[in-house]
Amino acid sequence: ENIKNVGTLEFTNEGAVSITSTLELSDDIVNALVDSHHNASATEAEYLSIRAVDNKNVAGATTGLTIEAGNLTNKSGLNILAGRGVNDITTGAGNDTVVLLGNYAAGIYGQSINNLANNGVGAHKVTDTIALGDGFDILVTYGALDLTNATISGLNGPVQAYSTLIVRAQQLLAGGAFENGIDFRGDQDH
Repeated sequence: ENIKNVGTLEFTNEGAVSITSTLELSDDIVNALVDSHHNASATEAEYLSIRAVDNKNVAGATTGLTIEAGNLTNKSGLNILAGRGVNDITTGAGNDTVVLLGNYAAGIYGQSINNLANNGVGAHKVTDTIALGDGFDILVTYGALDLTNATISGLNGPVQAYSTLIVRAQQLLAGGAFENGIDFRGDQDH
């Protein structure tokens, strides 16, 4: 029997090495996973939450995501919490949010993010490829991150950064990944 009405998919690394989980999504799959009794539409979209959780007990045992969802229409949106592994994320025409985690100590942010603290030092170097589709898509960052080697496209607004964020000047120029700017939030060092 099919899996239905779960709303959130979580990929947790319980091993001693880095892993990558792969997920391929269509509108029908998102609709069934979120609310199989409701037919999603552009005015009543379904939102699937996807979480990648690193192994908190083994340093370096990260979780990466490969998400192929480029065919999603505006009736399917994704809320993605990416792990600190290598991520390759493609979204579709829905409104999507991607959260990237850097290095930070427990007790810095709200409870759900604090639980994912890695107590790492310096900026976490990200080499992800994130291609956001035609919807209103945002990127949120927590912890110290270095995005100079990340390939990010399709953002509709400023990056919401809650701590240190390192980017290349070209990423801030017109046509660059962060041409809409960076909105530093919270009370952490920036």
